[in-house]
Amino acid sequence: MLHEGVFYRKSKTIPFIGEYVALIRNSNRFAYSNDAVTWYDDFLPTIEDWSSICYGDNKFVAVARNTDTMIYTSSSTGWSIGTMPTVADWVLVRYGNGNFIAVADDGQTALSVDGVNWVSGGNLGYSGTRVLLYLNGVGLDSFVTWSVQSGRIMRTNNAGVTWSGVGNSQAGTSYVNCGADIAPYSRYTFVRPNYVNTGGIAYFSYTGSMGSGNFNASSIDMVFVNPTAVMICTNGNVYHSTTGTSFSLVGTLPLTSNDWKALIYGVNSAKYVAIAKDNTNVAAYSSDGLNWTQTQMPFNGEWFVIAAKT
Repeated sequence: MLHEGVFYRKSKTIPFIGEYVALIRNSNRFAYSNDAVTWYDDFLPTIEDWSSICYGDNKFVAVARNTDTMIYTSSSTGWSIGTMPTVADWVLVRYGNGNFIAVADDGQTALSVDGVNWVSGGNLGYSGTRVLLYLNGVGLDSFVTWSVQSGRIMRTNNAGVTWSGVGNSQAGTSYVNCGADIAPYSRYTFVRPNYVNTGGIAYFSYTGSMGSGNFNASSIDMVFVNPTAVMICTNGNVYHSTTGTSFSLVGTLPLTSNDWKALIYGVNSAKYVAIAKDNTNVAAYSSDGLNWTQTQMPFNGEWFVIAAKT
């Protein structure tokens, strides 16, 4: 079968210049692309259970589970190894307005202004955090977390030094990462999947008021690109929302997979990319979040996380 996407191992003498970077679990291999269509295969400096990656301060930064090892790279220097403040089950890392924040499963946080040097931050007081968002609305400089075990929403206005409770949503039943900042409406939205129980939508205004709605699909990841939030489900269904309070099914991803895992949008190439973690090379891209084209990652693997330059 012919695929529109192409992939190959890039020469080690050519600088790494990808707009998109995707990692797989328990591996020292990764993939990167400049256009979401052509993907390159290369190597990381160490093997870890990579759990999260983000882009900020002109570099990609990735953390892993049950270790104090992290990695970072700029667009031309290759990957370097860094150290987190403690050995922990680091599950999330995000960037916003000059600050990186990483969150561990037990509620620990780590803070950095450059993605290289890290210090311990305030403890969330709750385990099971699977969503970490940066709120970039006018006048805001906040990060929020959502614990799928306790349903607790925590927020920091000082780059993670201290955290305070915002409210509660219905506790989840699975390890997901599905939330988005809906800045034009001054709210952020979380969607809980229905792996075990009926799913639901919880949305919060920047001032703290909460609303909720029904959702009954296996949501797994969401990206907001004004004016639309695009959400994918593990079975490939694609949902859209302009308000973050309700979602409509608009289509499906073009390749068969029952384990789609992550979604990202690259502003330079203006494309969404979706990857799957079912030990295949399944991937897809789209310019509008409606019409999707199949492509391939460079090799089969449990593609787990993806980030793009912003």
